[in-house]
Amino acid sequence: MRMMGKAMRGFGELSEAVLVTTLGMVGDATLTRVSRTSAFGRYERAGYEIEDVTEIRALDVAVPDRIVGKACRAWTAVAGATGVATSGLGLVGMVTDIPSLLASNLMMIGEVATIYGFDVAEQDEHAYAIAVLFMQRRAPGAVARGRAGGRAGRVAGSVAPLQEIARELGAGANWEDVRDERAGRWLREAARELAWYLVKRKVAQVVPGVGTLVAGGVNAQFTARTCKAAKELYRERFVGAKPTA
Repeated sequence: MRMMGKAMRGFGELSEAVLVTTLGMVGDATLTRVSRTSAFGRYERAGYEIEDVTEIRALDVAVPDRIVGKACRAWTAVAGATGVATSGLGLVGMVTDIPSLLASNLMMIGEVATIYGFDVAEQDEHAYAIAVLFMQRRAPGAVARGRAGGRAGRVAGSVAPLQEIARELGAGANWEDVRDERAGRWLREAARELAWYLVKRKVAQVVPGVGTLVAGGVNAQFTARTCKAAKELYRERFVGAKPTA
């Protein structure tokens, strides 16, 4: 009973840390700065001078496809290394690592969005990027099934609550003001589900001898899957936005 009580308190702390992290993501301008700087830098290294996100829409889809592939590999490597670095801290490391993992994954999604020509400085695109992240609490099969009517529909269904929260925070509300409202309850539930999803996969991180492998592997796998989903969603939108002959 005592062990279960400690575990529940630990999960409560982790859920709250994830909630604070995800709440901060809703209106964080860092997403725009990091996404744009990193995406434009990758285009420059590939030989393309991009000064505005809208210019990307004129490119052939093969160009952003190549750049996103490199970005996904880089973000996955960083996530794995970060997991290894925190694995020696046991439960404390997990409480630190999971919110950090989610924040870095959102930065990655924002970069993928920008590479495909979608500006996360726009409120709707910012909310869409966060919805893509929340979708990862689903089981792998749920993410993989279906095309626009399934995966894209789940993301679209998550955007409205995020927009509502963003508007209230932008108007000066704080978390205490919005947490009992419908959108606030939705965010709390989504954060808790996402935390539990990752805890179940990272629980062996606290076991001596295997923790390092688990922590690095789970972080890398989660990041790679998130990036794959983001690529498919934004690529589909990119192709769909192309004018037909």
